[in-house]
Amino acid sequence: MLFRSTASKLAFTTAPFSVLAGVCTTSAATVQTQDGNGTATNPPSSVTVTLSSSSTGTKAFYSNSSCGTTTTTLTIGTGANSANFWYKDTKAGSPVITATATGGVTSSPTQIETITTGLVTAAQSTVIASPTSVIADGTSTSTITVTLMDANSNPVSNKTVTLTAGSGSSTITTVSGTTNTSGQATFTVKDSTAQAVVYTGKDTTDNVTVTQTATVTFGASKLVFTTAPFTDTHNTCSPAITVGTQDANGNAANPLSTVTVALTSSSGSGGKFYGNSNCSAGQVETSLSIGTGASSANFWYKDTAAGNPVITATSTGGVTSSPTQTETEQ
Repeated sequence: MLFRSTASKLAFTTAPFSVLAGVCTTSAATVQTQDGNGTATNPPSSVTVTLSSSSTGTKAFYSNSSCGTTTTTLTIGTGANSANFWYKDTKAGSPVITATATGGVTSSPTQIETITTGLVTAAQSTVIASPTSVIADGTSTSTITVTLMDANSNPVSNKTVTLTAGSGSSTITTVSGTTNTSGQATFTVKDSTAQAVVYTGKDTTDNVTVTQTATVTFGASKLVFTTAPFTDTHNTCSPAITVGTQDANGNAANPLSTVTVALTSSSGSGGKFYGNSNCSAGQVETSLSIGTGASSANFWYKDTAAGNPVITATSTGGVTSSPTQTETEQ
């Protein structure tokens, strides 16, 4: 008596594939109905194979080699024992493909595939600064992150990246010049001169310059007296006294945010500050402001006593410093 084997399972008969993200597999993937010994065997009734992928990207299964016609199921009739499909996925990684068979055979074989990142794309890659504004004290830094991506926004690792400044005198320090698994290379920048600097990232491995740039604005870092100490007669209004915001190199520079300057005198209650050159009683003030669109402010002083009062200008906000100046009241 002749015994005929019966198909009892579904199996992948092609090896796991590796393909670039967003590209159709170059060879067909094949599933096959087999008997218990792994021999190709026609099923006793038609088998429907439902295809699925664990990928979180945009993916699809296809019934032709050009990936022109999508499909989610295959059919293996009683006169055959295999079926082919092709696959395309935008997400780099290791998706698990499952082929769930129902009908003449019920089984759900899986296979882990490999989707690799594509070439670095200038338009998808990014250059980002954080923060975008830093005081120009020669010490404070902004971190600039260059992220390399392929056309499908997959991060590209193990690429050498450089950062260059379009102009200015800032200092660039490479923290990590080779992209990590997130496609990122990092740098820090600092400056002692107030200015806006545009930074450009480049993948030197592939000679790709990232389209996006990052701009860091370096602003005032200190407050100073810009007028010389005065000498006048007590009980008279002084000449204008000017305080200004500057960068580390002593250049007049606008602050990154409004600066409030609190004024005090070592003379005590006898010394008062004014907002006009007449030292009018109605113009007494204890503080002044320097906005982001300016770099200086004036005040006047009158003291009831002779001596050498020390005036302190304590700034908060965009600049924090407390310069002093000793005046002479005769």
